[in-house]
Amino acid sequence: MKRGSNCCSLMIPVVLLGSLFPAGCIIVPMRMKTAVKTPSGQRQAIPAEAPVAGKTTRQQVEEQYRAFAFDSGTPNLFWAQFQQSKWGVVAGTYGAAGGGRVWGVHNLLVTFDEKDVAKTVELVPEGNLPVRFAKMQKEGTLAPLDLSRSIQLAGKLVYGSESSVKLELSSTGATVTMHRVFPVRYKKQKPPVTTTAFIPSERIASVQIGGPAEQPVEGFNVTPLDLVLKFSRKTAHGKSIEFYGEPRAALTLARWVEQTRSANQ
Repeated sequence: MKRGSNCCSLMIPVVLLGSLFPAGCIIVPMRMKTAVKTPSGQRQAIPAEAPVAGKTTRQQVEEQYRAFAFDSGTPNLFWAQFQQSKWGVVAGTYGAAGGGRVWGVHNLLVTFDEKDVAKTVELVPEGNLPVRFAKMQKEGTLAPLDLSRSIQLAGKLVYGSESSVKLELSSTGATVTMHRVFPVRYKKQKPPVTTTAFIPSERIASVQIGGPAEQPVEGFNVTPLDLVLKFSRKTAHGKSIEFYGEPRAALTLARWVEQTRSANQ
């Protein structure tokens, strides 16, 4: 696998970037020296040799990509993630200027055979990750989840550092409990609100798996990912829930969505 053919340069049209800055700004995209970050935000080079199906061993993959690895919670799947930047943006007005790098998120997925040799090696961009996990589940690369009893997941709502969400996944749907803590405004504190609602599996539309949280999130031992659970119609929790969750929770949620969807077809 040639890394250059998979890690495509991230190009953002100037028209799109213009929507991020006020009128009158001059926006200039600039090619920059390639930089790579681990999920925790540390700058680190990608290993020179990419894993090769039928050749690279599990030990080699885990040693080379240790700094980028997630705990997938699945024995035959190695999941690593890195952020890469080849472009930056400079924006300025009269008397002021600013800008920064543009980062893209990439995921390395490696499965292994019974001899612990790489069976498949894929580089998956951020937006395609849930689809790829769903396909793995459908193909049998990932074993079906045991839904004879509920699966408990927990996370932190993106908006509100003390707000949390709990999901209880079953074969028929998800019981979602949201605990909202509101900020103090005008010296008044609105009391916390906890709501619980059962959402049938047929109303679960999709799950989005984003990149790592840009700032530390309290309550996590690992860098959490930005997740969005979308519903096909409005529920007691709205049409979607955006929250931070552990990588293995993201994988479980994507597998659960595919498994329950297939069961309802």
